[in-house]
Amino acid sequence: MRNKRPSRLFRTIKSRLIAVSLTFLALGTILPVQITSHIYLNQIQRKNEEETVSKFSYTERQIHEILSSSVTSAMSLYNKDEVYDYLSSAYKNEDFLQRTTDRISFLDAVSSYFKYNFDINAVLFFRDDGTMCGASSTWNFFMEEKAHPFYTNRVKGITGTKNNTVWLGAFPKTEFTLAPIRDHMMATDLMFCGLRKITYTLRSEESRDIVMLVSVKEEAIRNCFVYITDEDSSVCLLDASGALISGQDFAQFGTIPDYYGKIDPGSRYGSVNYAAEDGLDYQIVYYRLENPDWMLVKQSPVSVHYKSINLLRHISYAVGLVFVLLAAVLYSFWAIRFVRPLNQITQMLTQVQEGNLGIYIPETSGIDEIYGMQHHFNQMISSINGLLAQKEEDEREKMMLEVRNLQAQINPHFIYNSITSIRWMATLSGAEKVSDMLVVLSDLLHPVFSRWTPDWTLAEELGFSENYIKLMRLRYGNRVSMEVQTETGPYPSNKIKPPRLILQPLLENSCEHGILRNQSLHIQITVSYSPQKFIITVADDGAGFPADTLLRLNEGFAAASFSRPGESEKDGKGIGLINVNQRLRMRYGDGYGLTILDRAGRGSCIEIRIGTGDA
Repeated sequence: MRNKRPSRLFRTIKSRLIAVSLTFLALGTILPVQITSHIYLNQIQRKNEEETVSKFSYTERQIHEILSSSVTSAMSLYNKDEVYDYLSSAYKNEDFLQRTTDRISFLDAVSSYFKYNFDINAVLFFRDDGTMCGASSTWNFFMEEKAHPFYTNRVKGITGTKNNTVWLGAFPKTEFTLAPIRDHMMATDLMFCGLRKITYTLRSEESRDIVMLVSVKEEAIRNCFVYITDEDSSVCLLDASGALISGQDFAQFGTIPDYYGKIDPGSRYGSVNYAAEDGLDYQIVYYRLENPDWMLVKQSPVSVHYKSINLLRHISYAVGLVFVLLAAVLYSFWAIRFVRPLNQITQMLTQVQEGNLGIYIPETSGIDEIYGMQHHFNQMISSINGLLAQKEEDEREKMMLEVRNLQAQINPHFIYNSITSIRWMATLSGAEKVSDMLVVLSDLLHPVFSRWTPDWTLAEELGFSENYIKLMRLRYGNRVSMEVQTETGPYPSNKIKPPRLILQPLLENSCEHGILRNQSLHIQITVSYSPQKFIITVADDGAGFPADTLLRLNEGFAAASFSRPGESEKDGKGIGLINVNQRLRMRYGDGYGLTILDRAGRGSCIEIRIGTGDA
């Protein structure tokens, strides 16, 4: 499956550079603004928390002042004789008239109390038998026949409250109001109820407990929130269970807000963030009162805090947009300068593809990478031209070698028949030695003339060499000897196919230069195998090569500098060796061919390296 190419908009380096640069620049503008906004928002929320907690501390003192002053005022009411006498007489069997008189005096004393205590809604007294009496700013309470439900549900069972006020929270007035009056009350008409146990002694020295209930108007507590409430936030008061007992939202009275579970129960104050069902995020700042165990809560939309951040954001984005536009212009200019040399290289490569190798790129770029591409491009063109020139030279050399081979190919049958005629004439004339030499020469030339191929097997090459030495022994007698050792590894000698006549020029060189200087000449041919190549050494105990000749020939072998056969033929030195080296290098490549080893006056030794590719 072919990979889908990118859109044409981003198929050029210029467009990609601009896109990547602008992306990073935009991210470099947006991310800092977002991070800064987040940090700034946290700072604003932290400051809001600190300021709200400070205001809550003041509100706590206000609430405590209202509650404590209400209890103190109620206690002063209890100490009035009219109140004390009525509460005491309720346990005695006095006549109806006396109880009525005491009740009227009691009501007058209690009713006058509310003229000067506007925050108190009612003061009630519960005897230990559950009967209730008292008064409020708007009505009186008398229930002597049976225990009041509020006493049964709320008051009864509360112990340990002597000389200490227990605040139960806020309750509707309908909790303890008589039925005829209850029908005319609103459900939102709430009172904060505080209980305090009072012990008094009757004339009979009998002790009795009375529970005094002081109810403070919820409105009085709620008015304390004005100082910390603004148009965007709301403040409420929660009891020990988390239920709402005071606040602007009367519909939520008695319910536990959803955010209550996020508040740390072990923390005196703090703040949490809360995602409401309306989709808005709120900051909830809470503060626990020491006494009673209530909690002040301020709920503020987080979006309000963004009002002071949005201006900073808009300014930052505007400045960032200006920088992005300027950067786009600068990046475009820079990208053009960067891409222009690349386009030039692309055009040059197109010309090279079309066959134009005479081009050159000026190496003038100020960017190291592009300068390197220009430099390497020019080097590549130079190398290609050099390789093409070398190829042309090799082809020309090959053609010249073929011409030489053609020149040397005299009619084989003519030569073979001529040698046969000369041999019979020598036999008839009694020249037996000449006849033997001609027989050996005929055997020597027979494999050459029988078939014309550029190569043959190593076994055939060694057989030809042995016939050549036979011919030399007929000429020089037993002064010439030869030994052959072969270790061809996994390849049989009849499967190894080197070029023809690679040993004869070396044997001829040994006989020509060695036998003339020595009384005898021994030649050692060794064939060995190593990975990827065969090594054939031809060593003799003759005079060897002069130092200057050895150096010149080895340098020529290594560099293959004898490209024109005629150059070495002028002095007649080394032409056979050069021909063998050239054929081996043309056949197997660099690393193959001839090397003359220096034996320090102990004769000559020539190493032949052929490949295993044709084995």
